[in-house]
Amino acid sequence: MDVRTFDISVGGLAIIAAAAPRPATAFRVAFALPREPKAEILIEAEAEVLHSFYSNAERAHIVGLRFTQVAPQAASAITIFVG
Repeated sequence: MDVRTFDISVGGLAIIAAAAPRPATAFRVAFALPREPKAEILIEAEAEVLHSFYSNAERAHIVGLRFTQVAPQAASAITIFVG
């Protein structure tokens, strides 16, 4: 499913999606984090749905995901990015 990233933290990710998956649904997510200078790092992780709600402003669902499995180097890149 193609989605847009809404927010990211060390523990999870918020996405904007056309559909609202049920809580506890497991996903494999992949996204790129910007990295200086003009580079990206690909992050792949396992995640599960914590909650979702419909946003009138976005005209889509905002879905909260919690990371359940992240490779150490990916976790480090996320920590640096949000830091």
